[in-house]
Amino acid sequence: MITKLKTELALPAYDGMTDQQALELLNAEFEMRQEYMLTETRLYNIIGLSVGAPLTRYFKDATDAVSEAIYRKLTTTGLDISNPEAVGVFDMLVVGELITQGNADKVLAYGKTTTTRGKQIGFTVPVRLVFIEEARR
Repeated sequence: MITKLKTELALPAYDGMTDQQALELLNAEFEMRQEYMLTETRLYNIIGLSVGAPLTRYFKDATDAVSEAIYRKLTTTGLDISNPEAVGVFDMLVVGELITQGNADKVLAYGKTTTTRGKQIGFTVPVRLVFIEEARR
């Protein structure tokens, strides 16, 4: 792990940083997208049948190509709600008052996660100051 950390700390983003500053950056949590395939059943589980069923029916009955594609994905492999286009679809559903912002947020939350740069480079525990000191030797 020290080798990976050494490579990371050699990046220009860490130039001029103290060990403490680098530590804080490596352990800072941030939000990122994660793939989540939303199926019809998952939609019902997240926002309930009373809201999800009319929404699914809307996509099924719509005649435009986008709605047809969404319905096909919901009822087969799933719609990847981490995709910015899927986020846009839920924004439009809110604007069209087919779903509340709260329900859209519940669904879209499944396409997000939090992580740290330390986790991204392979640390399963928070990076410690001693690791940075060792990597910079």
